[in-house]
Amino acid sequence: MSHLALVEPLVRHYGNRCAESFDDLRQVALEGLIHAAERFNVSRQVPFAAYARPHIRGALLHYLRDRAHLIRIPRRMQEQHAREKASTLALGGPSALQPLSRRVIISQEELEALGAVQPEPVGQDPSVGDLLQELPPKQRRLVQLVVLQGRSLRAVAQDHGISASTVHRQLRQALEQLRRQLNPASDARGC
Repeated sequence: MSHLALVEPLVRHYGNRCAESFDDLRQVALEGLIHAAERFNVSRQVPFAAYARPHIRGALLHYLRDRAHLIRIPRRMQEQHAREKASTLALGGPSALQPLSRRVIISQEELEALGAVQPEPVGQDPSVGDLLQELPPKQRRLVQLVVLQGRSLRAVAQDHGISASTVHRQLRQALEQLRRQLNPASDARGC
């Protein structure tokens, strides 16, 4: 019972920096505490608190890594999505289950203001769909699953029999290639 106090500071720390609910983060942190208690070895003469904190932090970071957006979605859109989801769930409608990428419309000017794309020269019109088709099939599929459908890295990794870090690495490469093709003058790194 006394070790439950290890959870709260970490939950507050990460809860103030992300959009996840404190209850979800607390649950994940408690799972990390339980795993630490199961693996703790008294014979090593390490205080339990010093042993448990990295386990709790690791559980939180793994959870956030799998739930986080690879592309930073503006807060206005996140709030709009939350309002729509709450109102749709209250009405019992099925559209609350659609990914954000299918329901939010953003203008070219807003994308340019966010720095996501540069204004295109006249006479040039590369379509994102065309650029996606130029990606290798595995990378194209990862972009579709994670970015467009909103699936977690861990879920996609399990479906494909690879690690979440492999999914993240391949996805990052695909997004960097798309970014270079959409904005050839930029040398900015990806996710």
